[in-house]
Amino acid sequence: MNFFTRRVRTLALAAAVAAVCLSGCGGGGGSGGRSAELAGHWVHKDGKINNRPDDVELFKDGTGVLDGTPITWKVESKRLALLSTTKGMTCDYKIAGLRLTLFDKSGDSALYLKKEYADVLAKAKAYDDKKEYDNAIAEYTKAIQMDPGSADAYLGRGRNHNAKNDHGKAIADYTKAIQLNPNSALGYTHRGAVYWLDTEEPDKAIADFTKVINIDHKDRTGYIGRGGVYSELKKEYDSAIADYTEAIRLYPREGLWYVSRGNAYLEKKDYDNAIADLTKAIQLEPNVAKLLDAKDNLQKAKRLRGDDIAAESEPGYKTPSAAGSGQSNFASEVDAAVSGGSLKPKALKVSSPDFLKSGAITGARSRASIQRTVMQNMAALRYAYNKRLREKPGMAGKIAVKFAIDEFGKVISAQLVESTVSDSEFESTVVSRVKSWNFEKIDKPGDVTEVMYPFVFSQ
Repeated sequence: MNFFTRRVRTLALAAAVAAVCLSGCGGGGGSGGRSAELAGHWVHKDGKINNRPDDVELFKDGTGVLDGTPITWKVESKRLALLSTTKGMTCDYKIAGLRLTLFDKSGDSALYLKKEYADVLAKAKAYDDKKEYDNAIAEYTKAIQMDPGSADAYLGRGRNHNAKNDHGKAIADYTKAIQLNPNSALGYTHRGAVYWLDTEEPDKAIADFTKVINIDHKDRTGYIGRGGVYSELKKEYDSAIADYTEAIRLYPREGLWYVSRGNAYLEKKDYDNAIADLTKAIQLEPNVAKLLDAKDNLQKAKRLRGDDIAAESEPGYKTPSAAGSGQSNFASEVDAAVSGGSLKPKALKVSSPDFLKSGAITGARSRASIQRTVMQNMAALRYAYNKRLREKPGMAGKIAVKFAIDEFGKVISAQLVESTVSDSEFESTVVSRVKSWNFEKIDKPGDVTEVMYPFVFSQ
């Protein structure tokens, strides 16, 4: 148990003193002075401990109150001494802006904040939780003005800027947080997620997620993020597989990593390994596997084993709901990690009804070949849909996009032709995603295939 949570169960006054410093701290005594920077009302960063407030008030006259118990205090030999009528104790301390850290001899520490500063952070967090982004940004800005050295305030403000799709300001805040606390992985995780999922700058994202791994080689978000960038943006599946293999070594009972590696094997057309990993994921964690579409991808891998892809154009073929690199899978996990969320199944669907039978198409490409590429990118649309639902709960409907593909597989144009979603921002996101897709090259010089593709978004 850390020193700041220990309670001596006998004398009440002694208990109050021990709450701040371990009994293992050096004994107090002797003459000393008082430091003006220590005076004030300090509250524990994590609020209540053991269902009771954990705070200390230090007055300039040398008196104080610890959890409601009167004390006296002073600084002697650069150590903080807290004294009651029955006992005196000292411990090392460090002041940084409006933050006070107390240390014991073993190196355990407790972080306290000036109460007025803690109140602003609490208000910002409350707005954050309610998704009132502008109000949260205003409160985090107040916190930064009060204590410019607080990495936490910059992280909070950056998170809310990013929720408003103001990625430039988010990156600036995350960068400042990194400068203030370069040994924390959080800033790199947040910034790397923006580079990956929003601005699509793979090299910068990889650098940040690599830093996360270097700081803590067991940090899941580093492997999720870097593997996702390699797989989805760089198409470097061997590098992605290497990251997921290391994650499996660290966390052999977690299905996420087998799904992720299985999807990368599927992209490489290594169907035997894809089937083995996806099967393992379903065995280990059926609920996680369901969220990550492992069964759909497993079925696809089995159909394609031996490069037998003809079945996709046969009558009665059922299109899988997701396939390919699975950006949504990785992205949702990173998003959960950086927001303090947890992995929970969501019934989000993106479908393309009857395209194989009657989808509008002109040109040399087959419907089956177009469908393969669409399915490989469908998870990215699901992620975008999931992200937008946080701001517009209940949003659903159909978006039809008309796009043209040249002989090299590049989408040379894409435009919205129909929508029942009534959300221009999300409609633009879908069109932009489609325009970024790469289809198979075909040996038809000069061919331009035009496609009218309906996407149905539902919960």
